[in-house]
Amino acid sequence: MKSSNILLVFITVPSLKKGNELAKKLLAKKLAACVNLIPKVESFYWWKGEIEMSEEVLLIVKTMKQKWKKLESFIRANHPYNVPEILGIESLNSSIPYAQWIRESLS
Repeated sequence: MKSSNILLVFITVPSLKKGNELAKKLLAKKLAACVNLIPKVESFYWWKGEIEMSEEVLLIVKTMKQKWKKLESFIRANHPYNVPEILGIESLNSSIPYAQWIRESLS
């Protein structure tokens, strides 16, 4: 099924506690149908002219394109980083039942 309406959003956070907190709030606000937390991700990145490394937790949020602005605003307001990773990737395809489940979960 063509499903450009489904969005996968990657967000990194500094701890599992913060990841759990954000995941529950995103679900409660109907900004996410599902959130996966992947602990102990090692991130290497440029920050203030230096290469940094941090152990983080990666959230993979399943949502819909229409929720992007509210989701981004919510994360920016509730995230401890100055510049949080909020990266939305459109799904090219998905199974029909899964796409329907996401739509129903967010309505």
